Amino acid sequence: CHFALGSAYSENLPGSETFNAEKMREVGMNDSMIHVDFMVGGPELQVSGVKSDGAEVPILVDGNWALEIE
Repeated sequence: CHFALGSAYSENLPGSETFNAEKMREVGMNDSMIHVDFMVGGPELQVSGVKSDGAEVPILVDGNWALEIE
């Protein structure tokens, strides 16, 4: 698993392949000159998200992807 900081990949937002820097910022995409990936993982890794109602949602459990995408 990894976390990325910096410039967003436009391919992640359908229809954004032709966006210029101004349009990317308008829709909330980062247009930094750099992009850095930080690798994380291992059997001890636990990551949870917190929903607006306060409920916790497991994302990584024991280093494995656990998020159920609906």
